[in-house]
Amino acid sequence: MIPILRRLLVNASAEVKKEGLNALAALNPWGNASLAELAIPELDHPDPAVRSAAVDLLGAIGNPKLLKDLARVLQHDFDLNVRLQAASAMAKYGEQSLAQVTPLLDSSRPEMVETAITAIAQVGTNRAENILWDHLQSDYQQVSRLVKWQQQIPLGDPHWNALKIVLDDYSQRLIKKVLYVLTWLGHKRTVNFAYQMLTSQDLRRRANAIEALVSLKHRRFVLPLLPLLEMTDDESHSTVSVDGDRLLLEMLKAGDRWIRIGTILTLVARGEATRVKEQCLTCDRNSLVQQIAIEAVETPKSVLALDSQIQRVLFLKSTALLNYLSLDELLPISRAFVIEQFAAGEIISMEGAMDAKLFVIYQGRVDLSRGRGEKPRILSRLEQKESFGENHLFQNEPNPYTAIAQTDCILMSLSQSSFEILVDLYPKLLICFQHAGVSKFYG
Repeated sequence: MIPILRRLLVNASAEVKKEGLNALAALNPWGNASLAELAIPELDHPDPAVRSAAVDLLGAIGNPKLLKDLARVLQHDFDLNVRLQAASAMAKYGEQSLAQVTPLLDSSRPEMVETAITAIAQVGTNRAENILWDHLQSDYQQVSRLVKWQQQIPLGDPHWNALKIVLDDYSQRLIKKVLYVLTWLGHKRTVNFAYQMLTSQDLRRRANAIEALVSLKHRRFVLPLLPLLEMTDDESHSTVSVDGDRLLLEMLKAGDRWIRIGTILTLVARGEATRVKEQCLTCDRNSLVQQIAIEAVETPKSVLALDSQIQRVLFLKSTALLNYLSLDELLPISRAFVIEQFAAGEIISMEGAMDAKLFVIYQGRVDLSRGRGEKPRILSRLEQKESFGENHLFQNEPNPYTAIAQTDCILMSLSQSSFEILVDLYPKLLICFQHAGVSKFYG
């Protein structure tokens, strides 16, 4: 039968292959290792739906020898949905899969760590849960230090802006990682509710979110995070004098690369670029930190320039639209944005035009208006860090407003074609627009 099926599938369309593999998986083929001959060649198929169906069949077969094939997909497939399918397929093998998946928790790639967490959590045993608990210990150990650092950042001093952004990002990453673990341990509904409440400025709503999390069966994963979860914006930055030199020296030795980068940028902003060389950061093991350190020593003004790559990343992180994404995620995404400059009074986009672009205001102010003639109706006045054009990325419709530079402006733009490529590579980008509300129209 296998030779016949192979002949049927080898030259079949992607749709036929997907349906055929899904049908075989639905037959409950546990123990039928011969079916793997049909699935393994399709793990490299260009269509992610076919690869996902092949992964599903390998998970349904139940032969431990196939775990290496599934682990390869878990590590190397570029499609998030296929990787998640591989995680679920490996989890069907129970604790037999843990030897293949657990080492991936130490990956330097955040997306790889998330996929490993997904696979381990779905195993659902005490041993699997304890592996996740042990993995998080190094993160929990950073909580008290992070809270202390955040509380010592001088309030209102622009020289420290980069460090404020990276520390907030680090805090966000720690919280999200634990919430991600809880999601795959079976608490998706509560986590979704809590996350929405935690991002609120309403202290009562945040308190309700924390109460919901600590009432979970797996509350032990939440308790070490309480100092971060309970910290308010008023408590997160210092209004008293701190020993800035000592604080910066301490953060230069941080294990997280973004904290080291933020410290380098703060030193440069304070006119202390020579300290970067003194602390040997130009020899940092992380290539990105090393690159920023070398630029800081050789051309310090360049790392603070608006058009520098690192400043673009930090800026996008500080916007309401893209704040959900981590700095690691924004680093490649930021490269797709283009810097555009407009003089005061210049039209950026015209009502009725079909120019599908997202704009984020880097500097300046923009008026959005509707109507032709001498007195168009002002719909909205936008300032730095605000955005417009989100809808155009999703809807092939005429521009509903005219955007005019009220002052000289520097904007970061993202074309629809670039956006579509980014969404395929980084699906979390869509979550940002869901939070912002892509159905937003002005007026």
